[in-house]
Amino acid sequence: MKILAGILIVAATLATAIEKPVPANPDTPVTPVPDSGVRAMVVEVQRIAAKQPQTARLAANFYRQVADVVSRDESVINTTGNFRDWSISADALMWQKRNLSLPGLGAAKDSAIISAIGAENVALDPAKRTQLVKVLQAIAWALENPLAQGQ
Repeated sequence: MKILAGILIVAATLATAIEKPVPANPDTPVTPVPDSGVRAMVVEVQRIAAKQPQTARLAANFYRQVADVVSRDESVINTTGNFRDWSISADALMWQKRNLSLPGLGAAKDSAIISAIGAENVALDPAKRTQLVKVLQAIAWALENPLAQGQ
Protein backbone atom coordinates (compact mmCIF):
# COMPACT_ATOMS: atom_id res chain seq x y z
CA MET A 1 0.00 0.00 0.00
CA LYS A 2 2.88 2.41 0.83
CA ILE A 3 4.45 1.68 -2.55
CA LEU A 4 1.18 2.50 -4.33
CA ALA A 5 0.86 5.77 -2.40
CA GLY A 6 4.45 6.67 -3.31
CA ILE A 7 3.82 5.95 -6.99
CA LEU A 8 0.68 8.12 -6.95
CA ILE A 9 2.58 11.02 -5.34
CA VAL A 10 5.38 10.80 -7.93
CA ALA A 11 2.85 10.55 -10.77
CA ALA A 12 0.92 13.57 -9.48
CA THR A 13 4.15 15.58 -9.16
CA LEU A 14 5.24 14.71 -12.70
CA ALA A 15 1.80 15.51 -14.10
CA THR A 16 1.91 18.94 -12.44
CA ALA A 17 5.39 19.61 -13.83
CA ILE A 18 4.34 18.62 -17.34
CA GLU A 19 1.37 21.01 -17.35
CA LYS A 20 3.49 24.11 -16.67
CA PRO A 21 4.32 26.05 -19.86
CA VAL A 22 8.03 26.46 -20.45
CA PRO A 23 9.30 29.45 -22.45
CA ALA A 24 11.45 28.66 -25.49
CA ASN A 25 14.37 30.28 -23.68
CA PRO A 26 13.99 29.84 -19.92
CA ASP A 27 16.21 32.90 -19.35
CA THR A 28 13.65 35.08 -21.12
CA PRO A 29 10.38 35.50 -19.21
CA VAL A 30 7.25 35.76 -21.29
CA THR A 31 5.45 39.09 -21.00
CA PRO A 32 1.91 39.00 -22.36
CA VAL A 33 1.22 41.08 -25.46
CA PRO A 34 -0.93 44.02 -24.35
CA ASP A 35 -4.20 44.83 -26.07
CA SER A 36 -4.05 47.52 -28.75
CA GLY A 37 -5.32 50.32 -26.50
CA VAL A 38 -2.63 49.75 -23.87
CA ARG A 39 0.00 49.08 -26.56
CA ALA A 40 -0.68 52.56 -27.95
CA MET A 41 0.24 54.01 -24.54
CA VAL A 42 3.75 52.51 -24.66
CA VAL A 43 4.89 53.27 -28.21
CA GLU A 44 7.33 55.90 -26.93
CA VAL A 45 8.79 53.30 -24.53
CA GLN A 46 9.36 51.04 -27.56
CA ARG A 47 11.18 53.86 -29.38
CA ILE A 48 13.42 54.44 -26.37
CA ALA A 49 14.09 50.69 -26.06
CA ALA A 50 15.30 50.59 -29.65
CA LYS A 51 18.23 52.86 -28.78
CA GLN A 52 19.64 50.49 -26.11
CA PRO A 53 17.99 47.07 -26.38
CA GLN A 54 20.20 45.30 -23.82
CA THR A 55 19.54 47.90 -21.15
CA ALA A 56 15.86 47.88 -22.12
CA ARG A 57 15.65 44.13 -21.49
CA LEU A 58 17.11 44.65 -18.01
CA ALA A 59 14.50 47.33 -17.32
CA ALA A 60 11.75 45.07 -18.73
CA ASN A 61 12.46 42.50 -16.06
CA PHE A 62 12.16 45.19 -13.39
CA TYR A 63 8.77 46.44 -14.65
CA ARG A 64 7.51 42.87 -15.00
CA GLN A 65 8.33 42.37 -11.32
CA VAL A 66 6.72 45.69 -10.35
CA ALA A 67 3.52 44.57 -12.13
CA ASP A 68 3.62 41.32 -10.19
CA VAL A 69 4.09 43.11 -6.86
CA VAL A 70 1.24 45.54 -7.57
CA SER A 71 -1.07 42.71 -8.65
CA ARG A 72 -0.46 40.74 -5.44
CA ASP A 73 -0.46 43.68 -3.02
CA GLU A 74 -3.48 44.02 -0.77
CA SER A 75 -2.34 46.45 1.91
CA VAL A 76 0.72 48.54 1.04
CA ILE A 77 -0.14 50.39 -2.17
CA ASN A 78 -3.60 51.83 -1.48
CA THR A 79 -3.70 54.98 -3.62
CA THR A 80 -2.31 56.10 -6.95
CA GLY A 81 -0.17 58.66 -5.09
CA ASN A 82 1.17 55.93 -2.82
CA PHE A 83 2.09 53.93 -5.94
CA ARG A 84 3.88 56.95 -7.46
CA ASP A 85 5.93 57.50 -4.27
CA TRP A 86 6.77 53.80 -4.05
CA SER A 87 7.59 53.66 -7.77
CA ILE A 88 9.98 56.62 -7.60
CA SER A 89 11.92 54.90 -4.81
CA ALA A 90 11.87 51.53 -6.57
CA ASP A 91 13.09 53.09 -9.84
CA ALA A 92 15.92 54.86 -8.02
CA LEU A 93 16.96 51.61 -6.35
CA MET A 94 16.84 49.69 -9.65
CA TRP A 95 19.17 52.09 -11.49
CA GLN A 96 21.34 52.92 -8.46
CA LYS A 97 25.02 52.01 -8.80
CA ARG A 98 24.58 50.67 -12.33
CA ASN A 99 26.41 52.37 -15.11
CA LEU A 100 23.25 52.21 -17.24
CA SER A 101 20.48 54.53 -18.28
CA LEU A 102 17.66 54.80 -20.76
CA PRO A 103 17.25 58.53 -21.44
CA GLY A 104 13.59 59.46 -21.73
CA LEU A 105 12.26 56.26 -20.17
CA GLY A 106 11.08 57.97 -16.99
CA ALA A 107 8.91 60.48 -18.83
CA ALA A 108 7.58 57.90 -21.32
CA LYS A 109 6.75 55.45 -18.53
CA ASP A 110 5.07 58.16 -16.44
CA SER A 111 3.03 59.29 -19.44
CA ALA A 112 1.79 55.74 -20.05
CA ILE A 113 0.88 55.28 -16.38
CA ILE A 114 -0.96 58.61 -16.27
CA SER A 115 -2.84 57.65 -19.44
CA ALA A 116 -3.93 54.43 -17.73
CA ILE A 117 -4.81 55.58 -14.21
CA GLY A 118 -4.85 59.38 -14.30
CA ALA A 119 -2.73 61.98 -12.54
CA GLU A 120 -4.90 62.60 -9.49
CA ASN A 121 -4.32 60.82 -6.19
CA VAL A 122 -7.28 58.45 -5.75
CA ALA A 123 -7.92 55.09 -4.15
CA LEU A 124 -6.34 52.19 -6.00
CA ASP A 125 -9.56 50.19 -6.28
CA PRO A 126 -9.58 46.79 -8.03
CA ALA A 127 -10.43 48.27 -11.46
CA LYS A 128 -7.71 50.93 -11.27
CA ARG A 129 -5.21 48.36 -9.91
CA THR A 130 -5.98 46.10 -12.89
CA GLN A 131 -5.35 49.02 -15.27
CA LEU A 132 -2.09 49.81 -13.49
CA VAL A 133 -0.92 46.21 -13.73
CA LYS A 134 -1.81 46.11 -17.43
CA VAL A 135 0.18 49.26 -18.20
CA LEU A 136 3.18 48.05 -16.14
CA GLN A 137 3.12 44.77 -18.07
CA ALA A 138 2.83 46.77 -21.29
CA ILE A 139 5.89 48.82 -20.30
CA ALA A 140 7.81 45.57 -19.77
CA TRP A 141 6.55 44.26 -23.12
CA ALA A 142 7.53 47.50 -24.89
CA LEU A 143 11.04 47.31 -23.45
CA GLU A 144 11.34 43.74 -24.75
CA ASN A 145 9.87 44.62 -28.16
CA PRO A 146 11.52 47.83 -29.37
CA LEU A 147 10.33 49.49 -32.54
CA ALA A 148 12.60 49.36 -35.54
CA GLN A 149 14.38 52.63 -36.23
CA GLY A 150 12.10 55.07 -38.02
CA GLN A 151 8.82 53.62 -36.74
